[in-house]
Amino acid sequence: MPSTTANNTTPKKEPDIIVFNDSYLKKASKSGSNIIEWKSFMSAKVSKMNEKSQISSATKIIKELEEERINKQNDKELEELLKTTQLLEKYTAEYLTGKDRRKYNERKMFELGAKAKKGLKIPTPISLGIQSKRQEREKKELEEAKNLGLYHQSIKHNWVSSSSKPQQRK
Repeated sequence: MPSTTANNTTPKKEPDIIVFNDSYLKKASKSGSNIIEWKSFMSAKVSKMNEKSQISSATKIIKELEEERINKQNDKELEELLKTTQLLEKYTAEYLTGKDRRKYNERKMFELGAKAKKGLKIPTPISLGIQSKRQEREKKELEEAKNLGLYHQSIKHNWVSSSSKPQQRK
């Protein structure tokens, strides 16, 4: 029996060995500028720190000037693009007629900050009359659909009154 147990046991897996290399944490290269900067930083003389900052500020100024030039170029390109889109919009707006032109003008006014135009103001008795006529029309359409055989329970939502009030629960 002891021989069978020896065959059945699996060899224990040894832990993986991971070697940590911290060389990247140390300064990899000791270039001349880094040593000079470090020495000027560590010196007790403020003038040496100012010299370093003047050298680095000169490089920063050059970088900032280059970045500013690129930004101005991008701004010019963007301005030209906006002008062309505005020209296209004006060109298409010239050929709008009637209702489309009024909608365009209202939309532009809204974009510029004007308040949205309110809907039509109708006196209450007239609006109630309009609602009742709408309900009568919907009932009439439902009856026609039933008479023509078009009405079915599965498509009843096509004829459900949009203006009718929901039924109250008891």
